[in-house]
Amino acid sequence: MRTMLYETFRVWVVAEYQPASDSPLMRALLEGDELHAQHEAARPAHTAAVEEVQKLRALVSKPVPARGLSDQAAAERARRGEELRAAIEVETAAAAELNRRYRALLAKQEAIVAMITTATVDDAARRAILAEVTGTVS
Repeated sequence: MRTMLYETFRVWVVAEYQPASDSPLMRALLEGDELHAQHEAARPAHTAAVEEVQKLRALVSKPVPARGLSDQAAAERARRGEELRAAIEVETAAAAELNRRYRALLAKQEAIVAMITTATVDDAARRAILAEVTGTVS
């Protein structure tokens, strides 16, 4: 899963920088945790929508006999086609929501990276900035 990357990233940031509980870095990590939880919460809806589309697509894509379909079978096929179109719309919306949440998580992760990789003139300034961001004393 893609979001395992965030979990790995978070573990690395905490181990490497040991941010204090009230530091800007820890607050950013907690915001990232919330975004990660929201992304994970959106995943089941998307998965269910994809499965529904696959199920309906299999029903609609069955070959039609050369002699054609009876009126009842043609009506059933048309109904299934409408169900498939509706399911595709639901799947598309769920995918867009999942993507929106993933992009928000990615943006937060990029902001955290920016916090810990601030360009500095010398090492002492870098340590002072990291101490400010992590809430520790260097």
